[in-house]
Amino acid sequence: GRNDKMRQLLTDWKNKHTIVSLFCDENDQDTFLSGYIMDCDEDWVLIGHITPRGEYDGYILKAIDDIIHIESQGKYEAKMELLYSLKNQKPHPAIDRTKDITLFHEIINKCEKEKCLTTIEIMQDDACTLTGRIQYRDGMIVIKKIDEYGEPDGMAYAEEKDVSAIAFDNADLQDLQLLCEAGSMVNGRIQRI
Repeated sequence: GRNDKMRQLLTDWKNKHTIVSLFCDENDQDTFLSGYIMDCDEDWVLIGHITPRGEYDGYILKAIDDIIHIESQGKYEAKMELLYSLKNQKPHPAIDRTKDITLFHEIINKCEKEKCLTTIEIMQDDACTLTGRIQYRDGMIVIKKIDEYGEPDGMAYAEEKDVSAIAFDNADLQDLQLLCEAGSMVNGRIQRI
């Protein structure tokens, strides 16, 4: 199928360790993901994401089906590569995959185990994103939501089959993590008075 050719390309780029740009919205050619291909399997690709300023920006797991086209070896990718090295950005550590586990479940397990802040993108009629700490229960992803101020904001539940992307360790989530930690310190101090 279509995925096989795309997956072969992604695997080649993974082995070459080269920056590529993935376009996932046919209506919006200005929105794309750039970075290193860290891993891919039947259905998913893991991108070591880089910001438009050439800075480390965590990881994004994306459904291969959502990729419309990919660009590589262009001036943009070369610029990213150069900025990344000029800014001495840390490399994206490889994420080991357990045998016989899909990339999707590997990432879900990692985010759950490390309790890292995670953004889940749900794609039905329209994209919606949910951010917080996740737990996985029989095909359901349970998200303890965190708002933009780093404070708890209730629960969200999403079916695994509706997930179109997962992001973690990016700049926004790192900031949110700092706010969470600061908030709990402040609250801790108030309670002890």
